[in-house]
Amino acid sequence: MTIHQPHGPDTDRPLAATVVGRRTLLKGAVVAAAVPAAVLGTAGPSAAALTKYATIGTGVDQVYTRIRDLSGSQYVHTRNYSFTYNPSFHDLCNAWANTYGSVLRWNTAGATEVDWIGCIGVYANKSGSHGTGDAFDLTYVRHTNGVYMDANYSHTSGAGIAHNRRYAGVAWATRKHLAEVGIVKSDPTHGNHIHAGRYKNGSSSLLLGKGTWDTLLVQYACNAFTGAGIAFDGAWGNQTQGAYVEMMRRLGIPATGASSPFSSVTALQNMAHALAARGSVASALPA
Repeated sequence: MTIHQPHGPDTDRPLAATVVGRRTLLKGAVVAAAVPAAVLGTAGPSAAALTKYATIGTGVDQVYTRIRDLSGSQYVHTRNYSFTYNPSFHDLCNAWANTYGSVLRWNTAGATEVDWIGCIGVYANKSGSHGTGDAFDLTYVRHTNGVYMDANYSHTSGAGIAHNRRYAGVAWATRKHLAEVGIVKSDPTHGNHIHAGRYKNGSSSLLLGKGTWDTLLVQYACNAFTGAGIAFDGAWGNQTQGAYVEMMRRLGIPATGASSPFSSVTALQNMAHALAARGSVASALPA
């Protein structure tokens, strides 16, 4: 897999005047437009059901989305973009954006917020969740203090532990509200974005599972937040079980039984929220 360089002085250049940043966003404004039927194709819902939105999040956590473009060998996010959603899925994206934004503000005593969020696509004329406007391919989260999570870079060992924790935190913010979250290794294409979809094998259940995608999320979190050093292979074996139990002990959430993330949506969401909070400020879990 080719690793592109993160956004730095050469790629995170000053934006054109038409790009509106977080601090100038008019809160509460509805930025939506119906999508012409000719654009939709036949894979998703009716034209009336799919809607374009230029933002995700609500209230103080409402931010613009930017589309990822390729400039030479670098990925850049220099223009705001209205993506096409199933409106009820957009509500779920509002929820995960609010989760990440709220824990970031809380952990920084209000000093730092999310500035904007990058994406490579939501609706696409294809089968699966993208075909119904029910999946968000997340590429970037920019904080107002300049700190960022680049999904093409922040998961790599060379990026360092702070980037790794932010990557995990963003992924778990989406997993709090969405059943299907694919990070690096979950699919050959997911090395450069986090796939956040509404349905996993046709189900919107948020319960944790031991399939490849959830296992990768757990393994990555254990390594990033507790230094477990376990294999990152998507296979739930004895090492993963042990690291998971230890991480849950540190979170104060039952690892097994009726009150665990495998059986309780509340427990799953508490787990995901706590990991998002730690990741937002790149903090390890206490011993």
